[in-house]
Amino acid sequence: MIKITINQKKEIKIIEPGKRAKRTLLKTMGCALTQIRVFQDAYDMKDDDILKALGGCSGGLLLKGSSCGVIFSGAMSLATVLDSKISNWEIEDELRLHALIKDYISWFDEKYGTTLCRERTGLNLWKSVMGLFRPRNLRKCLSHTGGAAEYLCSIKDSLPEIDPMQYNGISNSFHCARTVLEEVRNKTSVGSPFLERISVALDGGIGLQGGACGAISAAIMAISVDSGQNYMDYGMLKNIRSLLKSAKELRKNNPVDDKNVFTAGRRIIEKFLDKAGSLECSIISNTKFDNWKEFQQYGATCKECKELIAFSANEAINFITNSS
Repeated sequence: MIKITINQKKEIKIIEPGKRAKRTLLKTMGCALTQIRVFQDAYDMKDDDILKALGGCSGGLLLKGSSCGVIFSGAMSLATVLDSKISNWEIEDELRLHALIKDYISWFDEKYGTTLCRERTGLNLWKSVMGLFRPRNLRKCLSHTGGAAEYLCSIKDSLPEIDPMQYNGISNSFHCARTVLEEVRNKTSVGSPFLERISVALDGGIGLQGGACGAISAAIMAISVDSGQNYMDYGMLKNIRSLLKSAKELRKNNPVDDKNVFTAGRRIIEKFLDKAGSLECSIISNTKFDNWKEFQQYGATCKECKELIAFSANEAINFITNSS
């Protein structure tokens, strides 16, 4: 278990977060697990569902090149830390979380040039994952993973000031990822209230920043939880073999195992793209949200968002029901 020290302010200081995040990447070959694992160990908050769920977000959402898995993992890590400190999620907590995620994404984008996996790697991982093992790409992923962990640890205890005008008179009723996850759990018992609570991190394309759509992200997370694959349970060689096998299945028009999470996920993503035209919220909505209030007002009246949420939930439910 990670060693921690407690200072006089009772804050947790995580020892060597960058190195630990890099080790997680080398062990699992799953970028979306790197940050969450560091924080789980530090706060002694073990939850297999979140590890299984985020396994499907690596490579920009099931290797499709959208928001980098390190972005997914970092956002959910910040939500996990906040969830451990509060009894109930209030509007102010959502705003503070989104403010932290915005700072994180802005820092990542400025330092590394982009938050999209396909732009960072220059690879189409649905065609081949071998490029990930090239020394230059592997060094880049390790560097970004370690740097992100160090940055997240520097802001994890921040409490941004909240402008009441951001939420005055507005309810927090619209949540794309949470709605999908709640619907899936109600119909299949797959998932958990904890996963639903912290999924507010994915609103509006991860912290309202226009990245991967929360609805399709939640669908992939749900089928990943159902698959039961926790990459932290296995060693590096087994995880590499699993990645190569999954990538091979992704490339098949007629996969041998059509209930495999990767092949099923590809079908869901392809159908989603047919409907939405993109995986990124900013492109789907043709807008970038300046604040939480704008997001809530937009979601309350957006017919396309409601349709994509219903589609994502139904696809995940159908996969889980048919695979059981």
